[in-house]
Amino acid sequence: MNKRGLWGYILIGIGVLVLIGAIIFIVIISFLFSGLRFDKEIKFCMKMSSNYQVRCVSSIAIERNDVGVCTKTFILNSLYKSDCIMSYVKGTGDAESCNLISNELIVDNCFLNSISKNPDPLICEKISETFYRNDCYYDIAEKTKNQQYCNYINEDCDKDKRCTWLKGTCVSVALKK
Repeated sequence: MNKRGLWGYILIGIGVLVLIGAIIFIVIISFLFSGLRFDKEIKFCMKMSSNYQVRCVSSIAIERNDVGVCTKTFILNSLYKSDCIMSYVKGTGDAESCNLISNELIVDNCFLNSISKNPDPLICEKISETFYRNDCYYDIAEKTKNQQYCNYINEDCDKDKRCTWLKGTCVSVALKK
């Protein structure tokens, strides 16, 4: 085999590798952004100032009943994504969507927000911070007018006795019509 033939095979091999790499890159990008629909409504939201973008996108997510609108639109901004998911959960009661948030305190707050539309005591059990968990049971007792949820409030959660006060007022709030 002569030198010219060897270089020809090497160049063909490099060309094939570059082509394969480009195909793999396109497949990965397509996978990452699959389902990402920057339709007219979302494009309109993204033209707004940053503090209105989250409100706008979350309202679209609620309307479509699709938390993916939040996660795909704000794929590179975790703070906006978390805020959007929280708004979505508050509007739909879909507590499972809180698991898409990485910050534990924000997740706890997200679960607490879901109670307004979905007063399920099992959601309170998912809250790691006692302070928020107590608020969750209080909110459910108030919303359902069922004082039995007051019994789940942990009185030993803080030094300033807020939890003792919370448990004490819970029964009267639950009985209030």
